Amino acid sequence: MGIFDMIYEAVRLIPEGTVATYGQVAEAVGNRRLSRAVGYALHRNPAPGEIPCHRVVKKDGEVSCAFAFGGAARQRELLQAEGVGFRDSVHVDMERFRVPFLPAVYPGQRHEPSQASPHGGESQPAGALSESAPEEKPDDFSSHARR
Repeated sequence: MGIFDMIYEAVRLIPEGTVATYGQVAEAVGNRRLSRAVGYALHRNPAPGEIPCHRVVKKDGEVSCAFAFGGAARQRELLQAEGVGFRDSVHVDMERFRVPFLPAVYPGQRHEPSQASPHGGESQPAGALSESAPEEKPDDFSSHARR
């Protein structure tokens, strides 16, 4: 499975009515430093109806002015239609709507697809509430970034 395929799989795991950051998606594919690659992959989303790239926002909750499928206003519209709340015209209320954890999608890791939005009181993706990192990660060299 290529990196873009893993990114798309991670984005599919973001439950409706929630958002994740580019960094969270990058971490789910095994390397938190791939945030820009996540953005590039989502800009080239081959299946916008299937891969909900509108659920990925900047770390401060800002929607992307470069949203490839209609700009920031369209991204906001799609998120609001799913029940996502905003602090202002461009920032998602991250305290309420950011998914706390995305399951790992890199080879050798297991995950289950999301069942429903956590805001309806139903279940989340397997491990979605866990704050701990997966036990095993491939060598991602991120620990060497600031040496």
